[in-house]
Amino acid sequence: MALIRPDLDNLPGYVPGRTIPGAIKLASNEVALAPPRPVLDAIAEAAAAGNRYPDLAASALTARLAEELGVAAGRIAVGCGSVTLCQQLVQITCREPADEVLFAWRSFEAYPIVTQIGAATARPVPLTDDYRH
Repeated sequence: MALIRPDLDNLPGYVPGRTIPGAIKLASNEVALAPPRPVLDAIAEAAAAGNRYPDLAASALTARLAEELGVAAGRIAVGCGSVTLCQQLVQITCREPADEVLFAWRSFEAYPIVTQIGAATARPVPLTDDYRH
């Protein structure tokens, strides 16, 4: 008996974008500049508590965002990035292959992967030549 779902065997492996010497790479969610000093200081401060589990609810961030945006904290979802948030959304809303996930295509390459991992059916909506529906 396989431990991993066989339908996931066809998922593409990650292939990093090629790097051209001297080019500033923007397509891989990388920032061209080093973090500002206050960010480095905050990282160093947080590292001092690296022996403890972090607040998985990101309570301070969620409260600050709720205040800034004027919405209830319960209406805010935070995660390690957009792929994580998309995958969580599919996992909590799709229960079976009959559930469908619609997304513009061609767009974010993670949409079909996240949909397949969530065992839902992908319904890509093609874009016109001027990138509209």
